[in-house]
Amino acid sequence: MEGLQKKTPKLSLLVAELNQMEKEFDSVDFDNSENAISVVTDLITLDDVPRGPFKIQLRLGKLGELYKNRPYRVIVPNPNSAATDESVSHLHVSDQKLCEGDGSAAITASLQQGRLSDFFTMVRSILNTYNPDSLYVALHDWDDTRCYDCGYRRRILNLGVMGYLAKLFPKAVRNMPGCEIVSYDMQVNHIHMVMIIPSNYSVSEVVGRLKGANGE
Repeated sequence: MEGLQKKTPKLSLLVAELNQMEKEFDSVDFDNSENAISVVTDLITLDDVPRGPFKIQLRLGKLGELYKNRPYRVIVPNPNSAATDESVSHLHVSDQKLCEGDGSAAITASLQQGRLSDFFTMVRSILNTYNPDSLYVALHDWDDTRCYDCGYRRRILNLGVMGYLAKLFPKAVRNMPGCEIVSYDMQVNHIHMVMIIPSNYSVSEVVGRLKGANGE
């Protein structure tokens, strides 16, 4: 076992593993300058929020340091980082290092045995899974958008819902002559809105129509 971790896998094994990886991933690259193999995942979404495709880069020359430093990085080209910590690009990734959780032993074994395809697949699986026991930043703290007047509320306004409401509000107001939306700010669980409302409408009536417009 000790000998396996002091040398990179044989070329024949690497070729076989690369062939398998090409079946699992659309993008598989070898960087000769860094002696590294990289794959790119599909778009990963957690809690209906895109976290972005992730590049998993394994440095073959660092396999001998497996127990000291993990020989791979998880890179996000366009990160949707946590508002509370920009180094956290995924719930389980900080400074390009993955919190492996229960997958640590399996990842170690796959690298020891040169099963690179299994390694990349396991890392991808962790990125696709929400594990509350191995978080750098909790899901409800990701955007750090809190309303101290309203208190805590459940997150329901994901990016898709926000985009839908941004198109819906102008249409709803057109059915109420004289009413005008001056500005609005969508939080993760509620909306702040400034409106001009003529005296012939009550505030509750306008709010009720806006809420009801979602059902039209």
